[in-house]
Amino acid sequence: MPTSEKTRLRIRQYLTDLMDEEAADAMMESMPDVEWSEIATKADITRLDGRVDTLGGRITEIDERLTTRMDDLSGQMQTMTLRMDDMNGRMDDMNGRMDDMNGRMDSMSGRIDQMGGRIDAMGGRIDDMGGRIDNLSRTITFAALTMAVTLAVFIAGSIVPLFT
Repeated sequence: MPTSEKTRLRIRQYLTDLMDEEAADAMMESMPDVEWSEIATKADITRLDGRVDTLGGRITEIDERLTTRMDDLSGQMQTMTLRMDDMNGRMDDMNGRMDDMNGRMDSMSGRIDQMGGRIDAMGGRIDDMGGRIDNLSRTITFAALTMAVTLAVFIAGSIVPLFT
């Protein structure tokens, strides 16, 4: 149990009575105001130094592991970036193909429009064939839709493997 301030003053007074004041002060300074069990020894400090060294080694080990892991992740990110760049190139190529197909579809649409104009111009000659022309027009529209659906399925089939 630590010595109270009152007790310390009494001890100092007693020492002053036995010896001179300077010697009493020196004696009092050598007495800690805490329990002796709470005072660190050289062995305690050496033991703590060992623990600090061990912790330092562990921290170095963890740092090395983290550095290695970060390097691995950096390499993986570079690989992913290259794959994404490749994927973007493929998508650009697909977009080019889609633009080409759209051009073809526009051209086909223009041709169909021209055919409609010709059919209208020949209206007098085809009056008796109206039913047949309606069927032909439906067939052409169905064929165009079928081609569009086929094209869409083809494009979807080409794109899906890029993501798997």
